[in-house]
Amino acid sequence: MKIKKVNKFLNFFLYRYFAILLLCLFTYLITGKIADMDFYTYDFSKALNLFADLGGRNKLAINIFSALNLIVLSRIGLVVIMAAISSFITYFLSNNHIDKNNFRYWALLLICPGIIIYTNAPSKEILFFFPAMVYVILESNFLLSKWKNNIQNFINLILKFSILYFLFFMRSLLALPYLLVASISLLTKVFFIGKYTKKISLRTILLLTFISSIVLVYIINSFDSSLFSEQVVYAQGSFSAETPSRTFINYEFIINPLNFLSIQYLALFPSLEELIDKPYQIVIVIESVILVYLFFNIWRNLFYTSRKDNNAKKIILTFFTCISISYFILYGILGSFNLGSSQRFRVNFLPIAIVFPIILEIKIRTKHIKKSENLEKNYPKIY
Repeated sequence: MKIKKVNKFLNFFLYRYFAILLLCLFTYLITGKIADMDFYTYDFSKALNLFADLGGRNKLAINIFSALNLIVLSRIGLVVIMAAISSFITYFLSNNHIDKNNFRYWALLLICPGIIIYTNAPSKEILFFFPAMVYVILESNFLLSKWKNNIQNFINLILKFSILYFLFFMRSLLALPYLLVASISLLTKVFFIGKYTKKISLRTILLLTFISSIVLVYIINSFDSSLFSEQVVYAQGSFSAETPSRTFINYEFIINPLNFLSIQYLALFPSLEELIDKPYQIVIVIESVILVYLFFNIWRNLFYTSRKDNNAKKIILTFFTCISISYFILYGILGSFNLGSSQRFRVNFLPIAIVFPIILEIKIRTKHIKKSENLEKNYPKIY
């Protein structure tokens, strides 16, 4: 059995490029803006003075995008060029990790409106997304490499943690899942973390991670309530004007365990009132359904591919648990304040939650196939 490559993937990217331009146009016509175009493409000659007191990541984004806008001299031209560059980078990073088994997952992920908008127009997300893609590729290579290859692993570690530093610089706590995965993968190279011999039930594990998230929120809040209260106050101040229908979400609402399921729902879907008021949010509903489908099926495929290796199952299970809990506590809570911002925030989460297991699965499957081919070559069947 061989890995079947997809020959029409380049055609898919060409069609996707024109879809990006159309979606950005429709987004501008409906909402009056595209991502953070107005903020980050401010006149470059004035930006350095007017935004001198901004945080480092915002200042970096303004310097990059306002300089590009100055070169292109047109915001429309800027989107056209950024979409072309973004498409090329995405194709370059993903092409070697696509075959007929996972093509539909890549296709569904890459046509999600959140990715199309926020990775092809001026935003902090585009500065985060592609380094995160490089990180998950490096992480997958590191996990499957032999620890005896000291030079290669040392270079990999330097690159990984350099990227992690940049990810934290750009999105602070939203980059926490990446640090957790990096720490776990390093520990697995040094220590034997055991085996998992039971059959994986993804629904059961997801339910347990959900309950664990509720318990963890309670424990964290009991030790230091300011960790949540300060973030809630900041989120309320940032989003209350944009989402008046969600002003009921406050500190007391967040820390109440009975509201945790509602919080996760509001981070993915609008209320009926919001959907009636803004019918175009049906696009976010469709995207959320697609992402839930991808998350569940991609991790299920990864567990299935590694089913015969109990040690690998334990490592992957640890990854899945940490990534799921970090979503519920970070992205779920923060995204509940504003659905549009939730769509933006989760673009930062997708590389580690969806791209990472896709790449890891095809690498493990390829390794198994090569091992089988070598065995057949060395020990041919006798008829």
